[in-house]
Amino acid sequence: MSGKRVLLCVLVVMCVFCAAAQGAVIYVKTTGNDANSGTNWDLAKRTVQAGVNAASSGGQVWVAKGTYDECIALKDGVALYGGFAGAETSLSQRPGFPRQSPDSNEAVLNGDQSATVVEIDDTSQSTRIDGFTIRNGGGLYSMTGGGIHCFGSPTIVNNNITGNGLGSSYLGYAYGGGIYTSGGSPVICDNRIVGNDSSIGSQIWAEAYGGGIYCDGGSPVIRNNVIRGNTVSVWCSSSFSGAYAGAYGGGLYVYGGSPTVSGNIIAGNSVYASAIDNGDYGSSASSAGGGVCIYAGSSATVVNNTVTDNSVYAWAYPSSSNNGGGIWYSTGASSYIANNAVAFNSSGIYKSGGTPTLHNNDVYGNTSYNYSGVSPGTGDISVNPLFVNRSGGDYHLMASSLCINGGWDLAPAIPAFDMDGEVRKNGVIDIGADEYWPSVATTVREAKLGADGDPVDIDGAIVSAEFVDFFYIESDDQTCGILVNKVGHSLDAEMRVHVIGSLSTNADGERCIDASDAHQCDSPNNTGSVGPLAMCLKALGGVDLGYDAGPPILGQKGVKDGIGLNNIGLLVQVTGKIIAKDTSTPATWFTFDDGSDIVVKAVVQPVVIIPTVGTYVGAIGISSCEKPDSDVLRMIRVYGDIQTLASP
Repeated sequence: MSGKRVLLCVLVVMCVFCAAAQGAVIYVKTTGNDANSGTNWDLAKRTVQAGVNAASSGGQVWVAKGTYDECIALKDGVALYGGFAGAETSLSQRPGFPRQSPDSNEAVLNGDQSATVVEIDDTSQSTRIDGFTIRNGGGLYSMTGGGIHCFGSPTIVNNNITGNGLGSSYLGYAYGGGIYTSGGSPVICDNRIVGNDSSIGSQIWAEAYGGGIYCDGGSPVIRNNVIRGNTVSVWCSSSFSGAYAGAYGGGLYVYGGSPTVSGNIIAGNSVYASAIDNGDYGSSASSAGGGVCIYAGSSATVVNNTVTDNSVYAWAYPSSSNNGGGIWYSTGASSYIANNAVAFNSSGIYKSGGTPTLHNNDVYGNTSYNYSGVSPGTGDISVNPLFVNRSGGDYHLMASSLCINGGWDLAPAIPAFDMDGEVRKNGVIDIGADEYWPSVATTVREAKLGADGDPVDIDGAIVSAEFVDFFYIESDDQTCGILVNKVGHSLDAEMRVHVIGSLSTNADGERCIDASDAHQCDSPNNTGSVGPLAMCLKALGGVDLGYDAGPPILGQKGVKDGIGLNNIGLLVQVTGKIIAKDTSTPATWFTFDDGSDIVVKAVVQPVVIIPTVGTYVGAIGISSCEKPDSDVLRMIRVYGDIQTLASP
């Protein structure tokens, strides 16, 4: 197990132990019966609400996979857990989160667009909902909290809150398509809040807030969630005068209090407002905070979020405004906006009021502006954050991103873990929701495909050839080999070795491992052998293998006019006629041709005797390369003696 996950696992185990010790468990299954006691899986209840009603404060409710078509109300002090297979005897046996899609153990609370799916009133943080898909909540007459509506301080974690929606043609407001909270200190962590909607249509006046989350006051902690693809839309069409439409906070809207918003991915959310007025005074529309909208807070902390591809749009005549596609802010002086990646939104950071502290954000590529009403903060940068696959929703940082080690270590409320559950920090803290931890290459192939600078820990590869201060290793299947630099090594061919170091690319364009340690594996599995692969000279080198010029360089570049699979680093056997050779003493190279219209350079060790020009020879060595100019050319490092052959 990775060391950086150990602390997380310890905390999880502690939480599981404490929870299990607090009270009895009530079980719920789709095949159960509400007349059952619910005291084990065989006597499970049928509905989630029946399970909650049967639980006492300090107890738990375990819900097995399946769809539960019901809206429920939680009870103070009861922890509700979903996503069980239906045979577990401990909470630790429940599969962890996040899960792959489709989730074979998914437990769904389906509101059927009839009302809020989960009501949570006057509760403490021991009240918990954990591990559910909460969907289809809200409906035409719902105005607050389509998925979850809560007062107090519940814990909302590991849920998939999706497809919930608010909207009314008769009442002029809507708050929190996914989640609505009011007061208290709710903890909203590690959820996927995706595709929810807070929308409204009216004849004269309407406002809607918080497509994903709406928080009214209190001290909410909103941490390490994916808040994506949520919308707020308001439209008014009136034959009267003074029509107004206001839409705010596509991903998140926070009003008042002391919110902490940290470590979230807030992406692809949108805000739209339009008003048409046939009266005398004209119409107006306002939209703000495509990703995040924070208003009238005494203090707010917005730290280490990735806020990208969010948008705001407003249309009305004669007056409309749209600002803060990434972040819209109007709050107090004790607030912080730090270590955020605010990029590729319809606009960047907009400040309407207050004097927040901006520090070490990356604000880049926002269409209308990067900053409005506020200047860049200390340490702010404006460079492409280099997400791995932005269009595909992969917001990990590429190895060359300047967001890596670009953050402010003293920012308040830095989350303990990043979006992957990996420990922060790796050196100086990174900007955004991801903390870059290079992948550790544990096989020869992973090393060939990795990035310069990535760590290597390969145990059990076979030494195919050894030279002074370097050697080559191969995988058992002879598909990949790589150069290992290690001054003063004492390794021999056919040893199995443990190599620790980092990846690099040398001046000749060959991928290599710069080893900090290289030693033979312990017996009995400490030896092995790989035979040379016979090939013509034209096949040496091959085409690119996962190559990207970077920086940093990824993979192995192929040779000029290369054909076939990349074989740089493999032990090979070749033949040909010597065309030229080194005239120095001792000679260290010759060139030869096997009739395939390719002349290849062979490098030999000083003790090897090179036959005369015109001699047909055979050689065993490592397929390598050289780079005399911009092109990478074929080369072979001869290992051992050269065999003289009869003329063909």
